[in-house]
Amino acid sequence: MPFRRNLLLALLLSLTSGLRAEEAKTKPADTERLPPAASADDQESARKLFEDALDIEKNGDLKTAGSQFEAAAKLDPRNAAILNHLAWLLAVTAPEHLRNLDKALKYAEQAAKVSAWKDKDILDTLAEVHFRRKEYALAVEFGKKALEDGLTGKSKKKYLEEQLKKYVAAASAQAKAPMTPNK
Repeated sequence: MPFRRNLLLALLLSLTSGLRAEEAKTKPADTERLPPAASADDQESARKLFEDALDIEKNGDLKTAGSQFEAAAKLDPRNAAILNHLAWLLAVTAPEHLRNLDKALKYAEQAAKVSAWKDKDILDTLAEVHFRRKEYALAVEFGKKALEDGLTGKSKKKYLEEQLKKYVAAASAQAKAPMTPNK
C-alpha cells in the first residue's frame, strides 16, 4: 500500500509541476521586476518627448517619431502609454523597412508588466505583435485576455472581437498547414 500511495503522490506531483511549467509559459509571473521609477523631471521630459513624437508622427516622419518615442521610453520606462504606442508603431504603423517586431515585443511586454496585464489596449497591442511575428497561439491568448471584463483601456469590444477572429483564423490555418521537413 505505501508503494502505491508513493507512486500516486509522485505521479500527482509530476503532473502538477508540469502544469505549473506550462502555466508559467503563458501567464505573467507575479514577481516580474519593473524597471526603476523615473524621477519627476524625467517623467515630465518623457511626457514632452511623447507629445512631440505624436506631432511628428501625425506629420508623417515615422522614423523621427520612433526615435522620439524610444527616447521617451528610456526616460520613463514605467509609462505604459509611451511603451504601448512605441510597440504599435514598431509593429503596425511604421512602413515595412522601419518595423522591428523584436523591439515591438519588448516594449509591448514591458507595457503589459507596468499595467499589471490589465489594460485592453496594451493586451491588444501585444496580441497584434504576436500575430505579426506569426505566433498565432499567443495572439489568440492575448486577444482573449483583452476581451475579459473588468480590464481598463479604450478599445471597443467589437474591434477586439474582430481582432480575435483574425488571430483564431490564422492559428487555425497554421495548424492545418502541412509541415515541411527542414532541408
